[in-house]
Amino acid sequence: MHFHIDGEGKHADVVRSALEARGLGESPAGFRPSAVASASTWVHLDRTAESLERAAGALRAGWNTVIRWPADAPVRTAERLVELAEEAGAQVGILRPLRRSSEIRPLILDERPAILTAASDLPQEEAVHVRDVVGDLADLATIILGAAGLSRTEIESTPDAGGISRAVAATVRYRNGALAQLFVSFGDGASRFHLVAAGGGTVRRAVSLTPGPLPPGGEALARDVVDFAEAVVRGSLAPAPLADALEALRIAERIGATVR
Repeated sequence: MHFHIDGEGKHADVVRSALEARGLGESPAGFRPSAVASASTWVHLDRTAESLERAAGALRAGWNTVIRWPADAPVRTAERLVELAEEAGAQVGILRPLRRSSEIRPLILDERPAILTAASDLPQEEAVHVRDVVGDLADLATIILGAAGLSRTEIESTPDAGGISRAVAATVRYRNGALAQLFVSFGDGASRFHLVAAGGGTVRRAVSLTPGPLPPGGEALARDVVDFAEAVVRGSLAPAPLADALEALRIAERIGATVR
């Protein structure tokens, strides 16, 4: 099997090393999408519209594709990529590293809660990534609550003099009655993360992490990429298909329209 990484920097280096450690070979330098064996994987790490277009080209050529989704990409682009994958007989997945946290995973696997609150406080320099962070929290809430279909969202943000949101609060109500409350702030201290879920009578779990899992590092991304690639090699359904993330992307799109 071959793989190609669309993106550079420390995340790409970590992902590349993880794939090579599994005996997978990188495509030659100067790679362009072309017809390939069905077990090849395109890894999309750049959160840009241009690289999503390259991912679309890879899907048309039959590459299985896993994507680190840009927060400002419209949901219709995701729907288009899902359609391209179906037409090509390829798989398309999304990197959702928060689901891998050992502290968070029990909330996903046990009885579904009905109420979820998630709060993340990050250093001020991370404020430029506010849409990505809010999108990751919305994705996490949708996974844990097992919810589908938006009923209502309420969003408030407090921008600084430059228009960058320094705090964002969102309440998301799903059609199945589940409720998620999300809060992101940017302060001067170390990153912190807090999660509380309740439901099913006495079911109640809480998680507090310092440093927090946002923004996700290269090792978290690499674990998801390796899981995807190894599933492709086995010929089995890869984890975290993009089609399953469409609801969370719709939430993130709605929230992202109000913050920057």
